Amino acid sequence: MRETMKKILFASTALVAFAGAAAAEVTVTGAAEMGIVGGNRYATPSNTDGVTQFWTDVDVTFTMSGEADNGLTFGTKVKFEEAQNGIATQEEDDFAVWVAYGNARLDMGDTDGAFDWAMQEMNLAAGSIDDSETEHPGFNANSGFDGHEDGQIARFTYTFGDFAAALSAEIDDDPNAQAIAPSIDPDSDDDVVWGLGFKYSGDLAGTKVNVGLGYQDQNDFGSLIGLSVDTTLASGFKIGASYSEMDPESNIASDNVTHAAIGFGYEMNALSIGLNYGKFENYDKMSGTYGSSAESDGYGLAVAYDLGGGLAVQFGYGVGDSTTAAGVESDWDSYSLGLAMSF
Repeated sequence: MRETMKKILFASTALVAFAGAAAAEVTVTGAAEMGIVGGNRYATPSNTDGVTQFWTDVDVTFTMSGEADNGLTFGTKVKFEEAQNGIATQEEDDFAVWVAYGNARLDMGDTDGAFDWAMQEMNLAAGSIDDSETEHPGFNANSGFDGHEDGQIARFTYTFGDFAAALSAEIDDDPNAQAIAPSIDPDSDDDVVWGLGFKYSGDLAGTKVNVGLGYQDQNDFGSLIGLSVDTTLASGFKIGASYSEMDPESNIASDNVTHAAIGFGYEMNALSIGLNYGKFENYDKMSGTYGSSAESDGYGLAVAYDLGGGLAVQFGYGVGDSTTAAGVESDWDSYSLGLAMSF
């Protein structure tokens, strides 16, 4: 068996050696998690308060890159998830393909639209095994209208100094695709999602500052604009804030949907702590419904301690509540504690 493996390795090395003058590289990275999770996020029909349970998760990422003779670089990334939410699945979870030349780059596939690319999420530090700190009713991942069509996004990015700009589009090129938007608005099928984003990342007197401005539009759904700002001090403290506003079409909702968030973070040596708060108005995140009396808000906390060698202890907690347009209220909470491993 060992000799067979050696032959496979030698053959693979030979293929790379004779592939041409252009450089090519394939890297494999992985991650694994183990621990316990709980809260009413994990409610069952017999226990609406939630059941504390074991959590395991494993994924492997293949990253491939190369360079053509004319200096054009290219690559792809594919992530395979073996377990999700503690349930073994084995599925292709994430993929993207890109080409770049100089300061210009084109990404296509399961990638962020220009709005999401530009906006900073407010979980500014740390992390947890089940993302408890970012799943609460008030957290906004800034995905905007991404996924409203077939999920295949093309984003062109150009970087100039401390500034960068991006333009993105998502179209329904699969007639059998089950898009999100038609479940709310049947006329939105085949309606292109356009995005535009700008970023600034600089160092002002020892303080790192990031500013993001994003815009997204889908004719039959509405338009979305957002701004985020975050800073990192030399002491290790981070603070950030974001605001976004959606102007929906009349068939979606009659009132604008707003979201505001603030985040704090601290990183020093092996310790990392993050705290965030967010609130939606005229939108209930838990039910996905719009309305003038709907709202969702919540807090998230994550604490991590790096043990070295790719192993970290992580704790996460999230809590919040939501109110539907009909006035129905519901509470939400989630917690986790475990080990995160990177390879």
